[in-house]
Amino acid sequence: MTTNATARPIRRAIHVALSALLGACALTATTAGAQAWPSKPIRLIIGYGPGSGADIEARFLANYLGEAWNNPVVVEAKPGASTVIGTDYVARSAPDGYTFLVSTAAITTYASLIKSVPVDPIKDLDPVSILNDASPMLLVNNNVPAHTLPEFVAYAKANAGKLNYASAGRNTVLLMIESFKQAAGIQMTEVPYAGQGAYVTAFLRNDVQLIMASSQAAKPLLDDGRAKAIAAFGTARASNLPNVPTVGEQGYPTLRGGGWYGVLAPHGTPRDIIDKFAAEMPKFAATPSQKDRAAKGGFVWIASTPAQFRDQIAQDVKFWGDIANKANIKPE
Repeated sequence: MTTNATARPIRRAIHVALSALLGACALTATTAGAQAWPSKPIRLIIGYGPGSGADIEARFLANYLGEAWNNPVVVEAKPGASTVIGTDYVARSAPDGYTFLVSTAAITTYASLIKSVPVDPIKDLDPVSILNDASPMLLVNNNVPAHTLPEFVAYAKANAGKLNYASAGRNTVLLMIESFKQAAGIQMTEVPYAGQGAYVTAFLRNDVQLIMASSQAAKPLLDDGRAKAIAAFGTARASNLPNVPTVGEQGYPTLRGGGWYGVLAPHGTPRDIIDKFAAEMPKFAATPSQKDRAAKGGFVWIASTPAQFRDQIAQDVKFWGDIANKANIKPE
């Protein structure tokens, strides 16, 4: 016959055993849940249209990740409002690790150029990684008697207000050229165009004397002798145009480019997912196909950590804001 005194230790032992079992089951379920990601298609959102540079970058990345994770990764274009539509869409998406933004540095100019913008890239998005960065070219047409940045600055000062430069609206290119004007102390007139294709045509017929173009777009013009590159607008020379010195090499070390692509997630996305995504970026950059693409395309792989990307965004937002304020450029 079991007494109460005898039963109490038995009940305690059973309770301890059940608690341990339930704890182990919970730990197993948690671990399994964490390991299950990704378990459904991942979306990479771009704020540009199909066929754009962002679309191309996102599709290369989607193909790599789909194979690396044995899981579908799809690209969705949500263009409009200077990329704000796509960025805002991601910021409002569930932070569950299945929606990401493949963005350009345009997000760092929102506060400087866009009035009542609904999304704050610092508060509403969590950085994953900078993918790569490019040094766009400053090109002058053949009517300008300058082959270097100092020669162009001297010519622009001697012809104050007589030179035109092209822009494609209120974007990073506008602020980069404005930063050059401020650093060099020169005056030029902005002529806006619908896009790079339109202003290259105007440039060749001498409607504008200075443009900024990607190294890929610039190379054919330079190879054919239809233009001159006076500087690479970045911290490193373009790999496909290695003979063109940077702005820093020619006396303007404070100037910075704005040619990066990066991946961001909705704020609150689990850190382990962000870290897992970021850890794939050096592997992606190291694939032979991507190394070859960088060499031919004139860009460099960055594959930064989330913390490095966060610092870059904060620095860019401040830098472009200061440039816009000094130029009296107001958000529209």
